[in-house]
Amino acid sequence: MLSGLSFSSAMATTPALVKIPVIPAPHVQRSIVRPACSTPPHKLYLSNLDDFITYRLFIKIFFVCKPNDDFDYEQSSQEFKRVLARFLVPFYPLAGRIKETSDGKFEVDCNDLGALVLEGYSDDTLEEVKDPHAAKAFCKRFVYDWRGPITESPLLVFQVCG
Repeated sequence: MLSGLSFSSAMATTPALVKIPVIPAPHVQRSIVRPACSTPPHKLYLSNLDDFITYRLFIKIFFVCKPNDDFDYEQSSQEFKRVLARFLVPFYPLAGRIKETSDGKFEVDCNDLGALVLEGYSDDTLEEVKDPHAAKAFCKRFVYDWRGPITESPLLVFQVCG
């Protein structure tokens, strides 16, 4: 199913119909990664538990690793996007958006709009962010934080920093 695909179409720049928030500096590039091939368009209704207003939150997981000397950021970034485009085929609801129905319930609109990938750079070292206070300041300054309506946010957001 995926053989012979051109991944360049899956890694399009932000299309006009996808609303992406303004990202503060030091984020230098943002792109939408769509599934590597088209997926079935439909809607998935959320359960009452999923629809509970208290559970509408943005979960941040922050992984830090030390690259080796021959690490190629550009090559790794492109490979990550290719793999993500392939991942979004079987897990296509994650490439959709939350929509509100006429009766106020929420559903996942499986529409292949894609996942948001942010790429940024920092001169901070791992040693500088070991301290919890320094790490909190780093995250506040650098890590993506969505504050807009849930209906305007991609369901899946990745931030890659070099």
